[in-house]
Amino acid sequence: IYSMILCMILIVSIGSVDSQTDDSMLSALLTHKSGQEFSVSVEQSLISLFEDIDNDNNEKLDYNEVSEYLSGDFGIFDDAYTSFDINGNDKLEYNELVYDLKQFDKDKPDFLTEEDHSGIKAEYLSIAPGQEFNEETEIEWISNGIFTVLDTDETGSIEKEDFVKYEVDIFWNELASTDQLEIGFEQFTNKIFDTTHFKQYQKIYTASSDELAEWELYGTHLTEAHDNAEFILNEIDEDLLFEVHQFDDEFEFRRRLPAPLLAVLVGKIVVAAATSAAQGGIQYGLSKACYDEYNTVYKLNDGLIFMKDLSIGDYVYDGNDYTKI
Repeated sequence: IYSMILCMILIVSIGSVDSQTDDSMLSALLTHKSGQEFSVSVEQSLISLFEDIDNDNNEKLDYNEVSEYLSGDFGIFDDAYTSFDINGNDKLEYNELVYDLKQFDKDKPDFLTEEDHSGIKAEYLSIAPGQEFNEETEIEWISNGIFTVLDTDETGSIEKEDFVKYEVDIFWNELASTDQLEIGFEQFTNKIFDTTHFKQYQKIYTASSDELAEWELYGTHLTEAHDNAEFILNEIDEDLLFEVHQFDDEFEFRRRLPAPLLAVLVGKIVVAAATSAAQGGIQYGLSKACYDEYNTVYKLNDGLIFMKDLSIGDYVYDGNDYTKI
């Protein structure tokens, strides 16, 4: 979350005038495909990023360094958490998460693949026999599982610190083996492009205008939910089928649900929420990245469009009149 891994780090790194990574490096990294040979700009960007994280300059990264870098006060985690916390009480509660997931599933119906649905259904039916499996129960069951993982003290809400730590854990566990305390530059570069969050943010970066509109729609719905939180959460409460933590003992969620699937479920939503949440005060599309192809302009006869969709000869409004480009 959305900064969770390289893409979210990049959002933070170039989110100001004093950015650590320039636009060309951002573009090189986010357009690089796993398995391709590194270009000079990609390698330079990776070196710069690695050095920024390596606080003690020992040419190794450990969990604490990664956590410190990702957990800084750079906005993207705050944006995501704030978006999910629709009643604004600084606690992510069960009914809020159920709403967030349900709304995301409506706005992004391709969020889960058929393979994902099949795996979830098999787990669900083995753990909740007698309960019908459908769209409603599937989303609530996922929410219940996420609470098992993140609400470890069983208070009924997920604290921001736990939310951030879990995202850091996802990133680190995809970079390092279970028994590794440190990783070097070569391993970092070999793993970073295959991490869940990088691939999801890369999808947003390379998305079409229609696809970006879907992300924007989710952000709009979350914003509207904040304005109607009491009504929405009362409706969610009336429809809830399970108690929070109902399946903790039965399904040992950490062990039974494959980590990559959970990472996708959480990671996709966090990236979407973080990106969408940034639209109110931050440039949309690349969040804090200051990359101008996703700026919007008024095109004569067409209205508001992304700059990347302009063509030579189009007329755009410059604040006083329409100017030919």
